[in-house]
Amino acid sequence: MRKKLVPVFLFLTALSLACNFMTNLVPSDAESGEAPLPSSQEVNGFSAEATNENSVLLKWEPISGAEQYLIEVQIGDKFMPLATLPADQTSYQDDNVPPATRFTYRLSGLAGPEKKNSKEISIQTKDEGSDPLQVSLEFDMSAPALSFDPNNFDPNSIDLENFDPENFDPAMFAPQPIQAQAVIGPRGGEVSVAGSNGVVYTLNVPPDALRFEMTITLRPISAIPDLPLSGGLMAAVFVEPQSLVFDVPATLKMTPPADFPAAAGPLAMAFAFEAEGREFHLYPFDASAGQSNAGAHLASLRAAANFIPPWSDLAKLQNGGGYGQGSGTAKDVKEIRKKPASKSQNRTEQRLAVNQLDELEPLPESLVKEEANLGKEGEAILQKVEQADDLSKLMDALDDYSKYINEGGDKFESTRKLNEKILDLLVDKAKKLLDKNKGGCLTQNDFKAQELVERLTNPKSSFAEAFAERFKQKHGQKALDDLKNERVTCSFELTMDSKLTFTAEDSTLHSSANIPKLKLFPTYAKGEIYFTGEGKMTQDFKVTGICTFPLKHYDSLTFFVGKLTPIFGENGEMVDFHLSDFIVNGWNGDVNVAVSGDDNKSCPKMVQLTGGGDYWTGLFMAARFNNYKIITGWDVQTNWTADDRFQSLQADWVAVQPAFTPFGVQGSTSTENTKFELKVTKTSK
Repeated sequence: MRKKLVPVFLFLTALSLACNFMTNLVPSDAESGEAPLPSSQEVNGFSAEATNENSVLLKWEPISGAEQYLIEVQIGDKFMPLATLPADQTSYQDDNVPPATRFTYRLSGLAGPEKKNSKEISIQTKDEGSDPLQVSLEFDMSAPALSFDPNNFDPNSIDLENFDPENFDPAMFAPQPIQAQAVIGPRGGEVSVAGSNGVVYTLNVPPDALRFEMTITLRPISAIPDLPLSGGLMAAVFVEPQSLVFDVPATLKMTPPADFPAAAGPLAMAFAFEAEGREFHLYPFDASAGQSNAGAHLASLRAAANFIPPWSDLAKLQNGGGYGQGSGTAKDVKEIRKKPASKSQNRTEQRLAVNQLDELEPLPESLVKEEANLGKEGEAILQKVEQADDLSKLMDALDDYSKYINEGGDKFESTRKLNEKILDLLVDKAKKLLDKNKGGCLTQNDFKAQELVERLTNPKSSFAEAFAERFKQKHGQKALDDLKNERVTCSFELTMDSKLTFTAEDSTLHSSANIPKLKLFPTYAKGEIYFTGEGKMTQDFKVTGICTFPLKHYDSLTFFVGKLTPIFGENGEMVDFHLSDFIVNGWNGDVNVAVSGDDNKSCPKMVQLTGGGDYWTGLFMAARFNNYKIITGWDVQTNWTADDRFQSLQADWVAVQPAFTPFGVQGSTSTENTKFELKVTKTSK
């Protein structure tokens, strides 16, 4: 009789393993770009035109008596040199300008040390818009423990009478994903994994980088077939969950084996991307290493066959997602820049990466370009802060400024005065906008204001500490304390109760899962608001039908919410919720089956499973994809007390499906009765 149970377990084992890699249901919405701005002007024989999203073309009539020409750009209240040109050149292409920014260029004729007939012209650069690149990802896999050739397989060779399910593991015949996991929390930690090519990936999370304990996974990537770098891929890894945010930037190291082949292209470049290869963009190297160092180190890079050391450290990570290194050419860079990412922070990262590549010019031109490029980036951020009339724009500008400072924006004396001005303006804008939003917990602005207050009153990174200290200097300690003490704050909890069944071959598997209490943390990252959190999950199983017996599996699992996104109505308040990213953690891929019972009876007393994907996830994902449609949606019920001394919001998501065919597998049926409950409780003021 036991052999009739085998098809049920085989299907469910495969289903559960597959579905544990499928729990990111829906990609996040992309930001939309703004309309193009005015982009050309001519004054007194000196013209400027924004020829594309990244370039400004300057042209001029010859200046009598000029032996050379000096091109400068205004950064803050001073002009910074861009280039010194010969007398027979009457045009200059500035190929690294931030978008949607007003720049003033100055042209001067040089006769010895004397400037002649200086002319100025102002121009608004074009907005980038967005046309994000998406690449294909092939995750690294280990070879199967046992080989299997389906072309030469004889089913009659299986002795069903002597088949021992206790020692059968179907995973032995399939390649297994290479990955490593670690539970890391506010104390920090490390996780490391080696890819099949010998590259070792190590993520170091410093203390205070995370607000709660979570399972972090590293998944090496073996190939990116359509990588837009002509020299090809050197290494890549995906840091999961993508939704994680590091309050203190984390360090990701990629260490190759001694015999790893050299980069095929002349330029080594870092890059980043999101789930499914979306939002591909260039990513900077660590500002304190590689080509970002000035002086002798840069000169040595210029003299080397590969200009950038191929295994320079990447810039520190602020988010989960994919990161890698490859090699290519300047032409590759130009093509990539034609496809700007949709998210502001990703576009900023790419511009900083391109700034680093500009440093590979012959000295001393490289240092001039580096200083000017950082100055232009700072000027763009300053104008972004000036235009920040709401919390969304301010948070974007704050994140851009943090990335800019972390990647060398404070490196030159010439940019430090500008940076001080940006910091002062950020603090003043934050004070003004927070004074307007004493707030609650249920609107878009409430969430953004809470995140801003968290950064000011509980700073973790060195940048956040500088931001908070400047706020205190300008507005006093009391103003800083009032931000925390006078605001409404709330706690967010998720519970879940789910009952699922799967019937095949006259036997039914019953799955029950429960999340008693999962604390959720509001998160704001790259323009998105969502909740994340991780909590304990219990599961119970039994089999009924031909035989009835308990099925024991995992007793220590956690349910991780990677992204629970609030949906806001016309008045800005939450009206709905969308669970788009979750995973059950704590399982492993090695499957073992132990059957206990009386040998004289055909039915077991109990079956103990060890390893494998959890069956609840497999059945739940089958329900989510019933009839090839993703089932989502919440029925939100509000419960506000009249005296406003206590507030709570309860959101129930109840999914009931009496019967359906999972994934269209004929001869099988499933049922579902699942309820998620989100409770929001006012905890202060």
